[in-house]
Amino acid sequence: VVLSPASLTTDVGKDSEGYRAEISWSVFKVDLAMGINISSSVNMFTEKFDGKWNDVKSSEFPVKLIASGATIASSTQSTKNT
Repeated sequence: VVLSPASLTTDVGKDSEGYRAEISWSVFKVDLAMGINISSSVNMFTEKFDGKWNDVKSSEFPVKLIASGATIASSTQSTKNT
């Protein structure tokens, strides 16, 4: 999952304060191995990297975009003393 903020604004009012952000988001699937199902992919990955876990960081894996979009996220809290 990748979140990319496009803007961030603050809103301070008499009784509350908060933030509002425009966010672009994307969900990707990383294929660790090209198996025909999850079990065979895990087995292929384990066979390739078993005992050589440092090799994972320098390896390349196919990535597929699953979904993407944009949304507005907001957070507000009361500033009243109760």
